Amino acid sequence: MHRERGLVLVGVALCLLCMASAWGQEAAPPPRLLHESFVRDLPAKVGNIVMVKGIAGKITGLQDNTKSYSLTDGLGDVAVVTTDLLPSLGHVYTVVGYALEQGGRVVIAEKHLLVNQTDLGQPEPPIEMDRIDEYMHVQKPGARPPQPLEKQPTKSTDWVLYAAGGGFILLAVILGTVLGVRSSRLKRAEMARLAQEQAEAERQRLAQADSLLGPTGPMPLDETIARPGPAESASAGVLGQTLEAWGSLEVVEGPAAGQHFPLAGRQVVIGRTEGDIRLSSDDAVSRRHGYLQVTNDGRLLYVDDSRNGSIVAGTPVHRAQVEVIDGTEIQMGLSKVVVHLPLPLASRQGDDVGRAPTVAVDIGSMPTEMFTGCEIHVVNGELAGRTFPLSKAQIIIGRAEGADIRLTDRTVSRQHATLVLEHGQFVIQNDSQQGTQVNGERVDRQPLSNGDRIQLGEVTLEFRSVK
Repeated sequence: MHRERGLVLVGVALCLLCMASAWGQEAAPPPRLLHESFVRDLPAKVGNIVMVKGIAGKITGLQDNTKSYSLTDGLGDVAVVTTDLLPSLGHVYTVVGYALEQGGRVVIAEKHLLVNQTDLGQPEPPIEMDRIDEYMHVQKPGARPPQPLEKQPTKSTDWVLYAAGGGFILLAVILGTVLGVRSSRLKRAEMARLAQEQAEAERQRLAQADSLLGPTGPMPLDETIARPGPAESASAGVLGQTLEAWGSLEVVEGPAAGQHFPLAGRQVVIGRTEGDIRLSSDDAVSRRHGYLQVTNDGRLLYVDDSRNGSIVAGTPVHRAQVEVIDGTEIQMGLSKVVVHLPLPLASRQGDDVGRAPTVAVDIGSMPTEMFTGCEIHVVNGELAGRTFPLSKAQIIIGRAEGADIRLTDRTVSRQHATLVLEHGQFVIQNDSQQGTQVNGERVDRQPLSNGDRIQLGEVTLEFRSVK
């Protein structure tokens, strides 16, 4: 944890450093530009450097080494004082110099003189004040024209954006690494937690097996039952290691024919890759095909959990439960198993088992497709006699194909009602305009008890709690 925080802090610091370095570089100030002036505007610019374009005129005077000539722009003329060569008369020049006042009139002290190749009426582009010497060259008639100036590189702020972007990318990489490490740790912790829960569940199952035997003591099993065959997985061997069981399961057909497995605990799961008894040699068996469940009243139920269903005592069973007794045959895939119960389950649990009160078990935190101890029995209609186990915390009843309990009667709405498990008790909610009745009374929401009659259209259902 400290290492992860350290990486994050380093990434944030590097990002801030890059951004600070970028912001610390001030952009170059905009250049000061010198624009062309007209002669008539010069009185207002006395004392400043000016740029005037015009036609060189007559020489107006000579004194010492100073010469002067006139420059007219069509709107007025001004005297230009120079210590350099005089320009040729009648040519267009651009003069850069200082505007001065002498004897009540404005003159220009020439600093640079440039021969123009353009007409007098064409405006002259502005030049940078700090680079006048690079732009302006004294050019007299017949002299070689100035070469075009190469644009000098200016300061660019593009690298500022690159630095800031690089800092953000670096921070993203570090954060991604930290989150990846944390996710890996969470996955390992979750796997360890699941392994611990599975071990605890196995411990509780074995403890339930011991308590199920009651005061009559354990039923000894012979060595054939206690040791699974080599074709099956090691999970069957866990059951084989105990000699306290209430029955056995014999494989009479299929790849594992001849194998025997002890039955212990309140629930025994059978499947190809999951469960207490694994028929791994039969590819037609689902991963979790079904399970045997012992009820509080001493009955043994088989609950089908498979995709293709099972055949129990010659009757197809799919996503439903059916009671089994000693000698019941169950077809799962290519395998057929027989349930052996040396003694009735009720007699092994004592005389009070049949009078034991119904226990509501809260399975809200358990996985779906688990035995809740409750079921819906169809009393009349096309599905009369069918029983549906309530194996989820929310079950939809209706005529729609996607309903968990589908009733084909046309008087039933597509989604007529919903069973919801709340605090260990199933509650029925009406979802149809036709209404739902419980024990003859119309309800919108009603907790259910063992034996309650539910009316959906013309179909009557009975809620049963068998656990």
